[in-house]
Amino acid sequence: MSHFVSPSLFTISMYKEAWVVDVWNPDGDGGGWAPLFSRAFNDWEVELVVRFLQKIQAFRVHKDVEDRVILTTLRCGTFLVKSFYSILEPEDSPLFPSGSIWRASVPHKVVFFAWEASWGKVLTLDQFQRRGHFLANRCFLCPFEVETVDHLLLVCAKTRAFWNLLFFLFGVSWIFSYSVKETLLG
Repeated sequence: MSHFVSPSLFTISMYKEAWVVDVWNPDGDGGGWAPLFSRAFNDWEVELVVRFLQKIQAFRVHKDVEDRVILTTLRCGTFLVKSFYSILEPEDSPLFPSGSIWRASVPHKVVFFAWEASWGKVLTLDQFQRRGHFLANRCFLCPFEVETVDHLLLVCAKTRAFWNLLFFLFGVSWIFSYSVKETLLG
């Protein structure tokens, strides 16, 4: 289920390792999806939830049919991760800025770092804590906030000063979001 859910929705899902049977309700006309979340949605999450539910409504569970996966859009029968990803997230998807990341004319290491940052997977102290390590989680640049990917790359006062100086030098006017992914989408 996490492949179809934005990271913010995945964090509030009740069952992160759920099987289809856990979120499929066979009652009613043909059945329907019933994912459970741990809290009510914030205003800014409602649109994500609607898009998520619209996306999964296209998939139905048929109890009398054996489970199978048919990948019809792959070229010449060869499985490619890129092709499979394009099935999950169409090229012009507003849910994830893959096009703006992978089509940039910058070195591959920079592109890969932007990809990791947009998924929130850059190794920061909060990532270590999620993996079970016990550390004091404070931003290395400013000892006032928790070190997350979004804080470290966008929100921290010292990072903001750097971005403001860089944009000033190039004559660019830019308004940042509070997340790397939203900034790349904007």
